[in-house]
This record gives sequence, C-alpha cells and structure tokens, in this order.
Amino acid sequence: MKEIHITLSTDFVMKNFSGGKVPTNLIKDALDDVDAISVVQKNPYELVVTVKDPAKLEDSLDGIRSIVLNELAKQYSVSAEEVSRIVDYEISDREEKKENEKREEPAERHEEKSEEDTPIRKDESGASESSRAEKKAGKEPEKAAGSGAEDVMEKIRALKGSEEFRALAEELHRMAPVLKENKAESVLVQRSYLFSVDPGFGLTCSLNCLADLLREDGLMPVKGEAKEVLLEAPGGNKDVLAEAADQFRMTENRVVCFDISNWSDQVGTPEFRDFLTKLQKNGSKLVFVFRVPYLEQSVLNRISYALNDVMTVKTITFVPLETKQLCEITEKELAKYGFTASEDAMEQFVQRLADEKSDGRFYGIQTCIKIVSEMVYDKLRTLVENPDSASLSEEQRTTITAADLKADFTRKGRGEKTADELFSELIGVDKIRRRIEEIVTQIEYARSNKTVQAPAMHMRFVGNPGTGKTTVARIVGQLLKERGILAHGYFFEHAGSDFIGMYVGHTAPKTQAICRDAYGSVLFIDEAYTLADANYRDGQGFAKEAIDTLIAQMENHREDMVVIMAGYPKEMEELMNINPGLEGRMPYLIEFPNYDRDELRDIFFLMVKQNSFVLGEGVKEDVESYFAGLSDKMLNAKDFANARFVRNLFELTWSKTIMRAQMDGSDPHIMKKEDFEAACSESGERLNSKNRPGRVGYHVGLV
Repeated sequence: MKEIHITLSTDFVMKNFSGGKVPTNLIKDALDDVDAISVVQKNPYELVVTVKDPAKLEDSLDGIRSIVLNELAKQYSVSAEEVSRIVDYEISDREEKKENEKREEPAERHEEKSEEDTPIRKDESGASESSRAEKKAGKEPEKAAGSGAEDVMEKIRALKGSEEFRALAEELHRMAPVLKENKAESVLVQRSYLFSVDPGFGLTCSLNCLADLLREDGLMPVKGEAKEVLLEAPGGNKDVLAEAADQFRMTENRVVCFDISNWSDQVGTPEFRDFLTKLQKNGSKLVFVFRVPYLEQSVLNRISYALNDVMTVKTITFVPLETKQLCEITEKELAKYGFTASEDAMEQFVQRLADEKSDGRFYGIQTCIKIVSEMVYDKLRTLVENPDSASLSEEQRTTITAADLKADFTRKGRGEKTADELFSELIGVDKIRRRIEEIVTQIEYARSNKTVQAPAMHMRFVGNPGTGKTTVARIVGQLLKERGILAHGYFFEHAGSDFIGMYVGHTAPKTQAICRDAYGSVLFIDEAYTLADANYRDGQGFAKEAIDTLIAQMENHREDMVVIMAGYPKEMEELMNINPGLEGRMPYLIEFPNYDRDELRDIFFLMVKQNSFVLGEGVKEDVESYFAGLSDKMLNAKDFANARFVRNLFELTWSKTIMRAQMDGSDPHIMKKEDFEAACSESGERLNSKNRPGRVGYHVGLV
C-alpha cells in the first residue's frame, strides 16, 4: 500500500507551538475531513496518509497539497513559496518497510462516502459536498443506523474512573430501542441524576457524553452541549434558587447541571423542595443533573433521599482518580502528539502532580493536560537547541526523558544526587542527619528480624520557621526509597487546613484521597496544629473528623507511608495533648534548632553559589557585617524565619540585581553593594514572610 509522508521542518514546528497544539495537529484536523484518505500523526512534525483508492494517489496528493497550503496560509500567514520550503512530501510503499518497524494504525477510519476522483472536503458544519447536494434535493444523507451512538459509547467506555457513569450509559443505550418502540422516550425527562464528583474528574465530559448519547440514540433531540450552573451559597438579598429555576423556563431539549454543593446541607428544606418543584414545572423537556463533590456515602444518601422526595433521582459516583490512572491519561495525551515518556520522565511527572496538589487545590485531568503541554514544549525546545537532532533516531526524537524537562518542571525534582549528597550540602543539620540515620537503621533491623515488631515510621518535626523541616523531609523520602523502605519516596506537601472539607461529608474522603496519593511516599503536613480548630475539643466542626481519618490511615499504612507533621514546638505539643492517638502513632520526634548568625551567613553564600551569581567588590564584607549585626531580639523572636529569612533576602537581592543590570546593560550575574543594601532596607515582615508554594511555571529556579 502506498503512503504519503508529510514532514514539516522542526524550526517551523517549534516557532508555532502554542496553546497545546503544533501545526501538524491543525493539518491533521483538516485532513480528517477528507473521506477518501486516512491520516495518522506519527510525531509532532510528521503525518502519514494512506489513500483508499491507490489508483487515485496522484489526484489525492494534489488535494492534500492544496489543503496543507490553505491551512498553513490561514493559520500562520505563510506564502506558497514559504510552504514549499517548510513542507516535504514523500510517497513510499508500506510493504517495503522493514518488518520490525512498528507503525501506528490511523486514529480514525472514515467510511468511504464518495466515488469522486479527488478528496472531498467537508464544510465547517462537517457536511461534505455530496451531503449538501442531497439536502438541496430535499433528501437527508444516509447514515448508518446507530453509528453515532456507538461512537459516543466508545468514548464513554474509554473514560477513566467513571464506572457508575459507564454503567448508566450502557443501560440507556440498551433501553433506547425499547423506549422508542413503546413511544416512551419522554419518561427520561422524569429521571434526574445526582453526580458526586470532584473538580477535574470528568463532570463536563460526562455531561456532554450524556447529551450526545440521548441525541444519537434518538431518545431526545438535545441541542448543543450541557449547561452547567453553580448555585451560589444561600444568604444575601438575592433569591438564588428562584433565579436559577426561572432561567430555564423557556429552554427545552437540554441537559442542565446544577452544582448544589453550597446547598448540600439544606436540600431537605422547604425552600429547596420548592426549587425542585419549580424546575419540574419550568423544565418539562429538560434532563436535570445535580452535582456535589465526592462525599462519604451516608451524606450522599441523605442528599439523594431529599432529592427523591420530589424527583426520581439516580446517584452516580465518580471515585477520584489514582496517580496510576492519571499517569495512563497522561501517556494517552502524549501519544496524541506522537510522544512517549521514559520512566524517569514519568517519575518527574508524578512529583509534579504532588507539587500541583500541595496547595489543596487540584484540577484532575485538566492539570494533566496542562503538564503534558509543558512536557511536549520542553521536548521540542530540546530538539531545536540540539544541533545533532536531525541525526537522532525516531525513538530518540519522540521519547521525552527527564533530561528534556526544564530544571523547574518540579519545584524540587529528583536529580542525580543521592540523599547523602543532599544532606552534605545542608548547613547546620549534622545532629538531625545522625538521628534520621538511627531511625532508618532501626526500621531496617525490625523489618529484617521477624522477632521484633517494626515501629510505625511517622515522625514529628518541631522547630521555628525556616529551620529546614521541609527540606529534610524531602530528603527523608528519597533516603527511604534508596534504602528500599518506601516504594516510591515521592513528597506530598500539605498544610493542616488542606484536610478540612468545605461541606458536611467532604472531610473524610478528602483526607483519604490525600493519604492515598502518598502511599509508598512521604506525606508532609506543615503547620499541622491547624488540624485542630477551636471546636475540636467539643467534637464539633470538621477538624476531629479529619484527624480521626488521618489516624486510621496512619495505622493501616504504617509500613508503606510516612506521615511527617511539622510546626512550632508549643503548638505541636498542644496538638499531641488534645489527641493522644496522634502521639502514639508518631514515635519519632526530631527537633530543629534555630540557625546562628554564622550559619545564616553561610546559607546566603551557598545560595549565591548554587544560583551562579558572583559577589561584586565589597559585597562579601557587607554580607558578613549584616548577619553579624543581627540582634538577639530578632533571632529569638517567634516569627523570625531563619533560613527562609535568608532566602527572601537573597531573592530580593538578585531581583534588584537583574533589574539594575537590565537598566544599565551590565552583567546580570554580578551582585553589587547597592543591590544588597537595597534588599536589606526591606521590612522585617517581608523578609520573614511565607507563601504557600506556587504553581510551577516559567520563573528563575532557586533553592
């Protein structure tokens, strides 16, 4: 079989990569509208096209050239002459390929619908010239019975983490012929749904799949995509429920989803029942879906019971995806660009997921797609910067490795250094390092000697801000991985407040999900004392539920998860006192002392070296004088941030260095006296401030 290979220049692809798409993506989208060919994207700069009728190869090639030219001219404003330099076409015979060369099957195969001699291009609505002609003649183009519904079902079956939704779709698909035969399609409007799903785990996709299935199975002439509405929290002057119900009074044949999370504990009130009754009255031709977060079953049952008092409601639960499932989704997304990821790159990806989750907010599949775009961009950048990229094998060009990813792809991605080497770089932690080595040795001995009960591995890190608790916890994860105690050794960082849910029934599953991520790894809880709020002693609020769930997870996974709680000494002691169960499961207490003046100075010089800056004339002396002059009152203050104070001072210094160098055209790597003096003039509040780790992005990576 003859194949047409379309290859774009690497430079052109790199320059025009944006919004998650490369030029070959756009060309493939255009060629997919041609019925007489099949096209597959081999990699970001090459497409392979097969022609269904080999006798029409030349005519097809002319049509393909025309489409490529038009697409590139439209999208990138390039001339025909430029396109001739950018794009190469090669006709080859598949049978002449080496037997061991693996080839992908086309992602989509189009049924042949035309006997024209040249490819048929569809218009923007997706209709071909022949189908438009049939419509003009008063005929509807023929379509294979049920083919659209089968396509939708294939999409639904491929969804991850939606077993109950897939079961619902299969049921509707099976019921469709019976409902139509008995002219009972309208009964579907009497059925509503309660989706329990966290953000980013398939709500919008599932809603649109439901709408597509109802339409393609002929059960309801659904118009457009599903409509999503967030019900604001009760209170204020606005009648939230009445406005929400009224806006669909004139709407029909739609799937409408109401996010009722803010009302989850009030669904049994007369006010909410009136809202449901009004929906039924105003939306006689609508299918309603109600959305809440992933909640514990007892609370979900209560909400379902209240909804079923007025409507017929079926509950569909979407279990949050595990890291393994997110990795599978990521690999599929990479394959859309023609890439795969090596094992070390996927390790970086998993750590990046941990970073993304560290502020308590995570957007599931959408976050994976965002990270994939960065991985593809970094790989393309590496190819462009490599003068020998043209001589690389196809596998080398299409496999993303950890070396291809930018240094700041993760905040603290695993490098080539061992845990011992990382400990050796730290200042003032010799005593802490020896204590951790004792703990690891004890765990190793207990695991190798069955007569000794292995202790839980959970730890408490107590100390003032900036004393190295987070940095050491990261290294502990890597050390336990190297010694075979933990399977993965990834680092998941959360504040105590991240475990507290926003709604009744939200805390336990949220805490369980955070712990599940950390199986085989380290779960670091900073400011852990925030787990216990003012209502904790009375058993009120969500804090007790979070701690009780956490304790159960710590006990059940004592051999494959390390929980490290960190915070001020006094507050951590109070936390242990109000819940002795915590202290009993955290046998190891490690104290982190404040840094002295010389250690703070040495940390500053280390940051200068690690970030490739050079101190200009007189700066070294100024730095030494500054730290020697720090008062005892400042060093002993509760809010003094130790190494964080130094890091903030260093970052302010290099920031002023860069700005000055941009203005006067000097070397941006040389810090001058004026830069350091300007940074020192900042307030102590700013130098001691702490921000939760931000999203990884395009910034200067610092220690």
